[in-house]
Amino acid sequence: MTAIALKSDSDTLALGARLGSVLRAGDIVRLTGDLGAGKTTLARGLISVASGRDRRAVADLHAGSDL
Repeated sequence: MTAIALKSDSDTLALGARLGSVLRAGDIVRLTGDLGAGKTTLARGLISVASGRDRRAVADLHAGSDL
């Protein structure tokens, strides 16, 4: 297991986006951690790139906008 310390939500989104850019169909990523550890934020960044959606739109969904 690899541990990476990130300082902010934007760093976590960026790491997710980088990860999303190198994953291929069939790859599996296991996210574990305590409540508030950043799993959902990382997944949002990953999914935004893997799905072709803009990261800002994904962040807006989290903020409660109606996209």
